[in-house]
Amino acid sequence: MTASALPDFRKTYRRLDRQANDTFKDGLPAGNYTLIIKFNYPVASYNSTKKFIIAVEGFLGPKNYFIAYVYLATGAFFASLAILMAIVEFCPHSPLNRFVLYCSERLKDD
Repeated sequence: MTASALPDFRKTYRRLDRQANDTFKDGLPAGNYTLIIKFNYPVASYNSTKKFIIAVEGFLGPKNYFIAYVYLATGAFFASLAILMAIVEFCPHSPLNRFVLYCSERLKDD
């Protein structure tokens, strides 16, 4: 198993193919199941735990909140950048526009 870049992750091991067999059309039938794990690795050396989770997976894959936070942060950054550019473009007497003009004049002098 490859190392994960994030501290919390889920690795999909199996998927239940509901269309291949009528038995699994409504999910797993009720009952007791036995899981045999043959791939053992120690986790005590880095203070971690192992868990087995049976979950419903969406069409985008397993839950990954990190990607959602990255998308939100990127969107907020570009939205604020768009607002700043609109202020510079449409408000000629704003202090921000004066600063931009001052910097561009200094660059021309150099």
